[in-house]
Amino acid sequence: MKIFGIWPEERKYNRASSYVVLIPLTMMLLFLGIPQTIDLYFIWGDIDLIAENLSLGNMTVLLAISKTIIFWFSGRFRFVGRTLILRSYFPYDIQPTPIYELTVFAQTVAAYCTSGIYTTVDTFVVTLIFHVCGQYENLKQRLRNLPSQRGNDFKAELSQIVKKHDSLNRFADTIEEQFNDMLLLQMLGCTIQLCVTCFLVILSKGITDAVYECPWYDLSPNEARSLMIIMLRARIPLHITAGKFCPFSHNLFSNILKTSMSYLSVLYATNS
Repeated sequence: MKIFGIWPEERKYNRASSYVVLIPLTMMLLFLGIPQTIDLYFIWGDIDLIAENLSLGNMTVLLAISKTIIFWFSGRFRFVGRTLILRSYFPYDIQPTPIYELTVFAQTVAAYCTSGIYTTVDTFVVTLIFHVCGQYENLKQRLRNLPSQRGNDFKAELSQIVKKHDSLNRFADTIEEQFNDMLLLQMLGCTIQLCVTCFLVILSKGITDAVYECPWYDLSPNEARSLMIIMLRARIPLHITAGKFCPFSHNLFSNILKTSMSYLSVLYATNS
């Protein structure tokens, strides 16, 4: 992270090292982000190429640029002491040099492998699904144009359509067979993350009950009234938000399910 200039340390605007981040940021913008975005204009209408552009590069680059900017601005927080990239326990003292540097390097490589595998596998699945969707759309268009064929041409075209349809069905079955276990684990993992986040909200709400359940009646009036400060603050539950847009909660989970079904209904009505 120090190589890319986004290590969370105190920024000094009169120090050149604070602007190292401009090098990778400029490279990502000039050679990946902007060219791929412009390419969308030229491939617009080809769903396969659009899916490849967005899933294999454009969205990933956009997220990387966003994380770079956000993490750089978070550098106003000063880290004290030698801390690891991810809080971990090792059966040895990590503070001495070069043990600390080697441990951080190993964690960096491990994190890079983890993020790479996590991202590429998801991107690969999305690409396959978009590819099948595009092929089905092409097949539908061929079926609409089928009556324009006559005689042997009609039979030949119909035969090709049937073979293509069977091939796509087998390809979709292959995707399901290969990735159903992985998608199950991913769904469970996301559900657990959401549940843990909601658990934070529930615990924060319990502070008010804890204050009420304490023997406040044994306190003096002034001491008892001072507990009201905690109760008033605890009425505002703690929560983790998605970009300050919405808090992770049970309501959000319900809204996601309802919104997903609404979008599914719209897509079904549009394509029916």
